[in-house]
Amino acid sequence: MQEVIDFLQANAALVLANPVAFATFAVLFGGGGFLVGRYFLAERIANLESRIARRDEELKKNKPAKLEGSMVPIKGTRAVD
Repeated sequence: MQEVIDFLQANAALVLANPVAFATFAVLFGGGGFLVGRYFLAERIANLESRIARRDEELKKNKPAKLEGSMVPIKGTRAVD
C-alpha cells in the first residue's frame, strides 16, 4: 500500500492536471479487476453450494437411529470415594 501512496505523491501533479482521465482509468481498472475476480470465484462458489445441497440431501436420507437404553446397569451401583 505504501508503494501506491509513494506513486501518487510522485505523480500528484499529473493526477491533478487530468483528474477526469485518472478517475476514468481508476474506475475501468477497478471494475475490470472486480469482474475478473468475480468470474474466477463464481466456479468455487457454485462448487461449495452444490456440496452443501448434496450434504443436506444425505442428511435427509439418513434418519437418526432410535436412542437405546444405557448399556451400563444403573440399578444397584454406587459411587465409592
